[in-house]
Amino acid sequence: MKSFKYLIVRQLCSIIVIFLSFLPGYAQNCAELDFKYELIDNIVVFSGECDKVVSEWHWYTGDNQTDSGQIIKHKYQKSGEYEVCLKVLVSQDCSAFVCKKIIVTADTQDCGLESDFEYKTDGNNVYLNARSNDDKATYYWYVTGLSPSYTGKEIKLPFEKEGYYEVCLVTVDGAETCKVRTCKKIEIKPCELKTDFSYVNTGNTVRFSAQSSDNAASYYWYSKDIAVNLSGSDISINFDKSGVYEVCLVAVNSPQSCKIQVCKNISAGDKVSVYPNPATEIIRIASEYKFDYAFIYDLQNVLLLSLPVENEAIDISTLNTGMYLLNLQKKGGGIESLRFYKN
Repeated sequence: MKSFKYLIVRQLCSIIVIFLSFLPGYAQNCAELDFKYELIDNIVVFSGECDKVVSEWHWYTGDNQTDSGQIIKHKYQKSGEYEVCLKVLVSQDCSAFVCKKIIVTADTQDCGLESDFEYKTDGNNVYLNARSNDDKATYYWYVTGLSPSYTGKEIKLPFEKEGYYEVCLVTVDGAETCKVRTCKKIEIKPCELKTDFSYVNTGNTVRFSAQSSDNAASYYWYSKDIAVNLSGSDISINFDKSGVYEVCLVAVNSPQSCKIQVCKNISAGDKVSVYPNPATEIIRIASEYKFDYAFIYDLQNVLLLSLPVENEAIDISTLNTGMYLLNLQKKGGGIESLRFYKN
């Protein structure tokens, strides 16, 4: 009887020591640690994630059981809420821990439903795509600690600020007799891609060249004014007639985690165009050139306005209705002349 009591006390002491090792004061938390889990009925697959090389992985599953290894499977004997903790040893001077509460349900046993999801980040947006072995399954999404929830196989999740978020998918089979939960940690960070494009007007054919801060970026071109659907860093577009057209570049970084769009009004046919023409208050310049100053004359060649060009825009609100001559002084020298009408 004495030896039996000794074994009970020894087992309780072991559990207490294991539990205490997960308390904040017991670990240094010198590494970024997290874990994800997939719950199938009352069987859970846990997978640890760490930003450093780990020598030891230790799990406390919340039901007085322990395990070791980066990935473990654990079967709970009954439904309920459990606090699961993971502790890792990186070195003798470095360890870390993390704890999460999970809910285990046992609606059915071994229902055979399998589910997972893929995701792609684009700045502060995440695009999620679920899949399962049940064509009639229903998909529910939520972010731990945030609301609302979402429904659908493919959804877009917007986030207000950067950081790490746990996104979970709950898949319910078509017969509504079984469900599977899958959670993944997703990092939201701002898109640091920078891009722009230049162009050269050679008549009605305009050559475009894209640049970005990512040497391996992908480039896609389109226009709202004509049918254009091209890709590549260097392209040419043939325009049927002279005029001002809006051309847009979409640059996607090499990890395909963010994209940036740049649109410009370009002049095709003529080296320089102004729009709108006629205009009421503002005229804008479409040209491959950059200009410093604008000089506006009446038809008697009397200078009326002399002003700097800012953002390719010129204020003509003080002019009376009529036709005017516009001389544009190019940066580096040279003059381009054209006419416009003021309403």
